[in-house]
Amino acid sequence: MLYFFRSRVKQVLLHAYDQLPQELILDPAVSCVTVQDFHEFLEHHEWGLALETLEEIAEQAPHTPAFWLLLAQAARLMQNEAEAKRYKTYGQKQTGESGIGSI
Repeated sequence: MLYFFRSRVKQVLLHAYDQLPQELILDPAVSCVTVQDFHEFLEHHEWGLALETLEEIAEQAPHTPAFWLLLAQAARLMQNEAEAKRYKTYGQKQTGESGIGSI
């Protein structure tokens, strides 16, 4: 069960990372240390820190509702309902529809 949890959280976080535009990841204004940190946190199963790092990177540019809903899904998997709700709200604000992206 623990292996499934780890692989599912990692999968969702990587999917969210893949939603980031390459231009943003390669932008010198976004610290390369931040991107490296994200991958290091994943490697060491530091899911909460990886999630926070994705949010930090995302603050550099607007993102799709799907990105924020993936962060919400990851937070929910980690049983962090407060963060899941916050990310879901970000995603809904981007669509302007409160019913989109129910997790």
